[in-house]
Amino acid sequence: MKTIIRAINFLAFLLGILVISTGTAKAGTDLDDACDILRDRIGWYTAASDVSEKWQISVPIILAVMHQESRFKATAAAKTTTAYGYAQALDGTWGLYVKENNAVGAKRTSFVASADFIGWYMGQTKQRVGVPLDDVAGHYLAYHEGHGGYRSKRWKKNAKLIEIAKDVARRAEVYKEQMRACGMAPAPTTVAGSDGIRVPLAKPFALAEVTPSPPRRKPIDALVAEANIGPRSLTW
Repeated sequence: MKTIIRAINFLAFLLGILVISTGTAKAGTDLDDACDILRDRIGWYTAASDVSEKWQISVPIILAVMHQESRFKATAAAKTTTAYGYAQALDGTWGLYVKENNAVGAKRTSFVASADFIGWYMGQTKQRVGVPLDDVAGHYLAYHEGHGGYRSKRWKKNAKLIEIAKDVARRAEVYKEQMRACGMAPAPTTVAGSDGIRVPLAKPFALAEVTPSPPRRKPIDALVAEANIGPRSLTW
């Protein structure tokens, strides 16, 4: 009997690990409520907090990006690219993440690995492109377009993408307030312009045009204004 009980406990332990790593948000979870998301999946809050501390990217921002990319579906797949998993990471970008972080065995269907990927990518964006950590919309544009695409400013002609980026920023703010209200207050993150973030030193994506030192940049609103995109082009 003791042997059977031990076997059951061991299986329960393995199931717990599986749930943390690959569990898609439960049916019925309110994806507009950060507290509901984190309460419904065992270990997600702890894992997201660890990633936040590691990369100095707040939990609400990580969740907001993941919401936009996959709606928290572990096996979400794009139709026209290799984007896959919670973070919708491309094959090549994910491969670079694994190499730079020695994350052998990391899967895009893992919540933990996907959250870490988002933190790593945003750290690379700050280091290589110069986007401050508190410019969530700017970070999403770089996440969506890639560092080369962001620096080329081709996104300035895409009013729909700019709208989505601002939606991600607004969602991050909503998630932050929700977490405070339910006692899951996000850990403080590095302020904009700080050099305290830990990021790999190698250039992301082997992009030759990415300079070692971040260029000076303008806030996202100034860049949008330069694009001459009128208020009617955006839906707030």
